[in-house]
Amino acid sequence: MRSGKILVILSAANSIPLKEGGSHKTGIFLGELTEPAEAMMKAGYELTFASPQGVAPSIDPDSYRLLYWRGSKKKLNYNKKVYSTLESKGLNSPMSLEKLAVDCGQLNEFDGLFIPGGHGPLVDLYYEDMFSSKNLSLSMGVILKHFHEKKKPTGLICHSPTVLAAAPKVNGRWIYEGYKMTAISRFTEWINEDLPGMRVLKGHVGVYPSDVLKEAGAHFVYQKIPMIPYVAEDRELMTGQDPFSAALMAKRFVKKLNDYMK
Repeated sequence: MRSGKILVILSAANSIPLKEGGSHKTGIFLGELTEPAEAMMKAGYELTFASPQGVAPSIDPDSYRLLYWRGSKKKLNYNKKVYSTLESKGLNSPMSLEKLAVDCGQLNEFDGLFIPGGHGPLVDLYYEDMFSSKNLSLSMGVILKHFHEKKKPTGLICHSPTVLAAAPKVNGRWIYEGYKMTAISRFTEWINEDLPGMRVLKGHVGVYPSDVLKEAGAHFVYQKIPMIPYVAEDRELMTGQDPFSAALMAKRFVKKLNDYMK
């Protein structure tokens, strides 16, 4: 089996607008990047990073909460070290998403696509820029269409599956129409935005992955019980529900890549 190359697309956003006004600090959720990325590297895959305008990513400060590491400071610190390893491999000097979208030859070099979550992808991967317009990201749509048409493994987790709705229609149909997929549930969003003692946002983001994907034409599935890992797979697509699904997503996505590479 030859060594494969994986394109990892990162949000460059560090905040997200709230419906009530103001914004909330965000970025990439640490474990949703580090756990799958480490698994891919250990399996021998080469990672290449890209982001809007080639801007270095930010980590969502909420993703350092021990809740998301099941209370394990040791696991959190280990994943911080994994992040440092990714920095040494070009994380802070990503390719320009926009330039990559117009270079089909370069896209052909990649064997798979992975997009970690956090609220960031809503801001600048689903939309061009959530702060200034509701235009969907054309660059993201072009890249998704390439991986879809080539049937290359495509993985997204938590909030990032929303990005799939930026993919185009072909002959009047969304390219992922009818695909089974998951993302963060509305119940978990309610916990984060409204549940006293648990909420981390001082307002509402106004864009929810489950709603967006259902409206686009997805067969949306999810685990109703919080904190239980859940991953959905359909054809070339694999999606994970939330941060607690990152380790399972890592294991299953590497297997999917290995099967593709045979």
